Amino acid sequence: MKVLLLVLILVSCSGSNKYTDLSYYKNGKFLNYQKGPDRGFGDFFKWQFNGKKQKWPERVDLTTLNIGVPDSSIKPIITFIGHSTFLIQVNGLNILTDPVFSERVSPVSWAGPKRVIKAAIVKEKMPKIDFIIVSHNHYDHLDIDSLRFFKKRDNSKIYAGLEVGDVDSDLEIEEMGWWEQRNFNGTEIVFTPCQHFSGRGLFDRNETLWGGFYLKSQLFKVYFAGDTGYSSHFKKFKERFGEVDLAILPIGAYEPRWFMKYVHMNPEEAIKAHQDLNPKLSLGMHWGTFQLTDESRLEPVQKINKLTQELDIKNFQVLEFGESLSL
Repeated sequence: MKVLLLVLILVSCSGSNKYTDLSYYKNGKFLNYQKGPDRGFGDFFKWQFNGKKQKWPERVDLTTLNIGVPDSSIKPIITFIGHSTFLIQVNGLNILTDPVFSERVSPVSWAGPKRVIKAAIVKEKMPKIDFIIVSHNHYDHLDIDSLRFFKKRDNSKIYAGLEVGDVDSDLEIEEMGWWEQRNFNGTEIVFTPCQHFSGRGLFDRNETLWGGFYLKSQLFKVYFAGDTGYSSHFKKFKERFGEVDLAILPIGAYEPRWFMKYVHMNPEEAIKAHQDLNPKLSLGMHWGTFQLTDESRLEPVQKINKLTQELDIKNFQVLEFGESLSL
């Protein structure tokens, strides 16, 4: 049963020919700029039955007590909620990235990858959310219950890639292609390429678009990388937009490398991405919340800390769950 659920989460296929004018769309499927190996069912089962999955704890207590965040802030405040969920408060706006507050990231509520550490702030205590960015439709990034909550409570605007809106028409998701731009109350929003894939079931692989986001206001420039492998898209981003104040980069869910390298960066590659982008500050995400792959829970952070010390990199940090950073 666990294997079947992981298949539903990580694998899928099929589609129509709607976006024939896009270079990254062909035969009903969205494509990465940099083609990699196609991992099918055989590879997946090889990993599941021959992998060396490290044991994670059943539950981890929050070590950082978050006493709450302000209703809003002009100066930037970044709070790590868990996995790829950050609250970004700047210029009077409250922005959420990939909000996942559910106990499991799975098609069903009774099985699948389970949260080992609770969300640092429960969604009911979050300030009013102005808009939400969703990098792609995998269950650990697009949590329908969380999106419905903020849509109902705050009427939050939601931005995501092409065709993601089909997950729930009531959410009124604003769909974007790569490099497309929107504007929300003076904040420029650009959907950017990354190296990944999409799918929520067995038969929809790559039928919705994945990506990252660039958020630019007069006060602050943020790059949210989404879920991604390492590729030339980081350098392309830098060439197009220049340096940013903050880059949020994935550092976990990377073992085994033969299976994950194309779609998930390891800590060494996250450091390379940081060097490509040259931001004022990078923060690590996508670690320590749900066991999706083989590495131990704290290995991504331990490796990042070791690498930044060896390379004398002082502007790459990993926040504790619930930790806020004022910039």
